[in-house]
Amino acid sequence: MRNNHKDICIVISQARSSGRGLLQGVLRFAESRPDWKVHIYEPNAYGFSETVRALREKTTDGVLTAELENQDFARQLERSTVPLVVIGTRRQCLPARTTNLTVISFDEKKIGSYAAQQALDLGLFKSFGFVGSTDAKHIALSELRAAGFRDELRNRQPLDFRRQLEHLVRIAALAPKRDEHVFTFKRAGKNAERCLLLLH
Repeated sequence: MRNNHKDICIVISQARSSGRGLLQGVLRFAESRPDWKVHIYEPNAYGFSETVRALREKTTDGVLTAELENQDFARQLERSTVPLVVIGTRRQCLPARTTNLTVISFDEKKIGSYAAQQALDLGLFKSFGFVGSTDAKHIALSELRAAGFRDELRNRQPLDFRRQLEHLVRIAALAPKRDEHVFTFKRAGKNAERCLLLLH
């Protein structure tokens, strides 16, 4: 016989500060729900298997996760009817699931725009650069952030932005190719080239 509390499985990585901040927010909310009993798992083999076991045995009343990279875990969530909250992922996740699913997405362009606003509002910088992800899994999100960053700079500094990007591309091209210390700088140059293409 189940108790009157609700068992909630939370699968969030605490390896990055963004995950820890997300978990803090969830736990703050959980404090207002004395009927919740939360089970916190890392997105690893143990965390996935414990959550899937709870789904199969019907011992959980809900799942909250930011982790859908593991295809087996995602399939199990898709088959389940338990209330599910997915945070910070693409809008078209788990397409076969039609009920009890809430997806909280981030506005990637707004994130890029906000980063540019913060740098501009400091009033300390004359040149700007955006270093995005080149990882295939994240490049689309990174390009949206770059577009938001670019648009905000263009709106507030329309004449200088193109010159700054062209300058970054020229300097990055001069850096030695085999020097490990300039790898990040070279990547910044590639991203600047991508931004210049987006400007046309």
